[in-house]
Amino acid sequence: MKRLHLLPVILFIVFFSRIVTAQDTFSIVAIDTVTGQVGSAGASCIAGSIIISDVHPGRGVIHTQSFYIAQNQNYANYLMNQGYSPQQIIDSLIANDAQNNPGIRQYGIVDLIDGGRSAGFTGVNCFDYKGHLLGTTYAIAGNILLGPQVLDSMEIKFLNTTGTLADKLMAALQGAKVIGADTRCTSRGTSSISAFIRVANPLDPVGQLHLNLNVNNTPVGIDPIDSLQVLYNMWVPVELISLSASVNSGKVILRWSTASELNNMGFEIERSTNKNDWRLIGFKEGNGTTTETQSYSFADDLSGTGSPILYYRLKQLDFDGSFEYFPQGGIEVNIDPASFSLSQNYPNPFNSSSVIKYSIPHLSGVSIKIFSTLGEELVTLVNGVKPAGVYEVNWNAGSLPGGVYFYRLQAGSFVQTRKMILLK
Repeated sequence: MKRLHLLPVILFIVFFSRIVTAQDTFSIVAIDTVTGQVGSAGASCIAGSIIISDVHPGRGVIHTQSFYIAQNQNYANYLMNQGYSPQQIIDSLIANDAQNNPGIRQYGIVDLIDGGRSAGFTGVNCFDYKGHLLGTTYAIAGNILLGPQVLDSMEIKFLNTTGTLADKLMAALQGAKVIGADTRCTSRGTSSISAFIRVANPLDPVGQLHLNLNVNNTPVGIDPIDSLQVLYNMWVPVELISLSASVNSGKVILRWSTASELNNMGFEIERSTNKNDWRLIGFKEGNGTTTETQSYSFADDLSGTGSPILYYRLKQLDFDGSFEYFPQGGIEVNIDPASFSLSQNYPNPFNSSSVIKYSIPHLSGVSIKIFSTLGEELVTLVNGVKPAGVYEVNWNAGSLPGGVYFYRLQAGSFVQTRKMILLK
């Protein structure tokens, strides 16, 4: 499934900053409230502008730019991991600047909570052209720029581009690609010297982002945004955005979805008992080329499998014969659970509905309840006696507002609670 495209609902922040060492002149942090993707892109008239990008898969993005120092970035990283809002992070950064000089800094932060939260800050001592614009779903700011037209063009490109979050981020950079966009690069005949683009899916490990392209430096006369565009055009994304497995009535139910597809012939489903020897057990036809989210499912009859643990993977096939495995090592399914367990809901973050999977090792009275952050019990999803097995239950949040919620499994003396994030 090569070069996939999706028309998401996007909340974003575009930022531009003056820099002396390793900071960006123009950059953007963004989220996609449909897929849960978060992204980051920027460029500067110094090398290594990617240093300002701090991407948190499934949560948000932080840019700490203009006279960048690692202490401020690390502090912002800590605050986001602690659940602070973008505005709270910026307020704390201003109050606790590592060099007691917040007036020279610029920040752009966005997260996925409550349908998207964003905030920005441009210090009074940043260099002209400087300023920032804030709206309901975006903020634009910048300094050391050619003029306000750089900001305007970047915003227009981002808003008017259809496609994935990555497509829109790349378009935003193209909107700023004018000679001297960073005025220090005027004599070079380019907008900047370095450029980058990064996008994370909700479950990406921090060090293995879905998209991570960087042009660290360029010679005189070569615009890094052009070089980045070449890399982006060669990039082969895989937009499988979810894959889960559950056991129900003697069958393993596989469910997966794609953000969009290009030349997708379909999926072969493979099973293994040892992660080495794989057996083809089925095929699901793909949707060719589409910009819409697609969902798939497959039921595997467990009769005669004879193993308490099974592994499954998908082999995605293009019409040209190329293929890719998801995931490489397969996903593990415990047929006969040895203990109680409550899995992380999937997808997470989610929009409207999510699946909760749990395991019961023997006949037990089971309850699963949803709670607010204040401890208020909102709904009971499961309440009854269950024999040993692996189960799943779907929760539709309905009209509840976006935010953090908790779900709790109680079976006899066993109690386990997990956190989930609802996007609205």
